[in-house]
Amino acid sequence: MYLAFFLFFFVSLFGPSTLKADSNAQCQGVAVKKWNPPGDAKKLTIDSASLVPAGNGLPEYCQVLGHLDTEINFILNLPSTWNHKIEMAGNSGFGADLASLDLYSELANNYATVGTDTGHSGSPSDFLNRPDRISNYFYRSVHLTALTAKEIVKAYYGQSAQHAYFNGCSEGGTEGMREASSYPNDFDGIIAGAPKLPGHGGFREWIERADFPTGPSSGVIPYQKLPLLTQFVLQRCDAQDGLVDGIVSDPIKCNFSPLHDLPVCPGDSDNPNCFTKGQINVLEKIHESPSSFGTPIGVPFYYSGMEGYSYGDSFGIGVQVYDFAYQVSGFPGVAALYPDLFDVGEPTLDYYLEENNLRYIVFSNPNYLLQNFNFNSSDIQVYLSKMAPQIPSNADLRSFAGTGGKLLEYQGWGDTVFNPIVTKKFYDDGTQVVGGLNKMKSFDRLFLIPATGHCGGGAGPWAFDPIPVLENWVEKGQAPDSIVGYSPDSNSTRPICAYPQEAKLIAPSMDPTAASSFKCVTPDD
Repeated sequence: MYLAFFLFFFVSLFGPSTLKADSNAQCQGVAVKKWNPPGDAKKLTIDSASLVPAGNGLPEYCQVLGHLDTEINFILNLPSTWNHKIEMAGNSGFGADLASLDLYSELANNYATVGTDTGHSGSPSDFLNRPDRISNYFYRSVHLTALTAKEIVKAYYGQSAQHAYFNGCSEGGTEGMREASSYPNDFDGIIAGAPKLPGHGGFREWIERADFPTGPSSGVIPYQKLPLLTQFVLQRCDAQDGLVDGIVSDPIKCNFSPLHDLPVCPGDSDNPNCFTKGQINVLEKIHESPSSFGTPIGVPFYYSGMEGYSYGDSFGIGVQVYDFAYQVSGFPGVAALYPDLFDVGEPTLDYYLEENNLRYIVFSNPNYLLQNFNFNSSDIQVYLSKMAPQIPSNADLRSFAGTGGKLLEYQGWGDTVFNPIVTKKFYDDGTQVVGGLNKMKSFDRLFLIPATGHCGGGAGPWAFDPIPVLENWVEKGQAPDSIVGYSPDSNSTRPICAYPQEAKLIAPSMDPTAASSFKCVTPDD
């Protein structure tokens, strides 16, 4: 009893809440301490530790920069007043920019925050004939950085973190799912948005090969046609949820078919109010599942009404930029969406990503052209095999469930970067593995967001903060049946319901812009 009192008294005086009194010396101590490398790492080096004064909405914190082995760089921010929790930020794209990581929103809430560059500089050419760098990028760096953060946090504050969370979307969502699958003890709460998962069947190659059959300059669908496509999708699908509001609640239920639902140009002469047979054939092929030798190897893609959504001329290229244009339209000529990211001649974001995956990870040929990728050859199996270590091997997440961990998955129904149907199927497969929906929902909940693109954007209620939702689930046992999302476009709120439920307006007389006017129902209820 006396020992317990002494320990409490000691922590009260010298624990995390009073680190600020000697925070500079405490911070400098991180740089001079000898650290044991975690896991299979051979070396852990601290490059610098600097005390950053409070300002710009952030508390005083110690910023630690270091690296594991020779190339896995990480950044760890240690607030002088700590909430006893760690948040790790996920990456995007090829995952190699520490400065781009979202480490500061939760630092403002006194989290210790951490991120990694995944072990390379950012150029996909880094991976050429370097299986070590590929392993670091695919899975090793996130795991080792998580272990490193826990070790440094424990030494810095004199106690282990009470909770460790991961938060990522796109590549970050993929990292989160890989963590849950392969390293179930790293985090007790994971937010995984828009992840790449098994069963995609080379979805992005399929789309790019359909729309650019002979290379970047051969795009079949001009971006000007996308609003027209959206018009016909909404005309067929919008009212199916009982509310005409520019939002398609369930694209699968509508099952829009370009072949049957789009107007064909008279005489196959292209004009702004119709589609040529070639354009319709491309859109129909995208709708179909990827296939090899006539056998489906993925799942279909369903049009959602997001295809013509305008983000405005955010990139200074003189035209409106559309979410769906990432896949199915070249920009004016072969202009790049992100001039600082794209190689010259790469017409879309996914064209750039996948051509470089093929060049530097799959075929080890820096001159490889995506236009030569052939689904009716061994190409697709080589691709799936080489990229497989990046994602969970299957939908069995029982080891993560066994740790008491909680997984919050989300994705927009209008995502054209990673097909949301793949995510839905992965969740359905996992439900079968664990023995039913109730068991699945005890640790893993999926939120499919209508009229929302990749990691956000769109007419739907895509703006929400998942961290408090996860905190309430992990720390208070309050599992989320729904999350209130905000739509900047319509200045409205709506519940995003845990799959398989969806939001339904309670009565026609109620305000469709208020989340309180909706309830979550199981389809066909």
